[in-house]
Amino acid sequence: MNYETIALTTPQTIEAEAAQRWLLTAEGTIPDVHALGQAVNAYNRMADWDKINQWLEDMTNTLHAKGPTSFQNQELLDFLFLMARKDRFIDNFLLSYEPILNLVIYELQGRVPLRLPQMFD
Repeated sequence: MNYETIALTTPQTIEAEAAQRWLLTAEGTIPDVHALGQAVNAYNRMADWDKINQWLEDMTNTLHAKGPTSFQNQELLDFLFLMARKDRFIDNFLLSYEPILNLVIYELQGRVPLRLPQMFD
């Protein structure tokens, strides 16, 4: 299956840099949600929070119903980015979504290394 190009961002933390390395080489430990979310910047593809919230709701419903296998790499990474961003403003937000987040990370684990063209935002 072709999961298309991924758009990474310039890493701002050591954890984000390690997450990007893991995505591209499968080297190191599996990053957590925050580190993987910092590997991309979904705001470059979505900026309107009303649309973001609807997209997150649709993604969450589809992940619950069908799992993560039909999504492109970028969609999964953008999902992690936006979920991590919301977690900054809502206490324990990620805890309530842990099963879905684990499914997404497990799916990415099966896809790495991502041997696809990368773009940097």
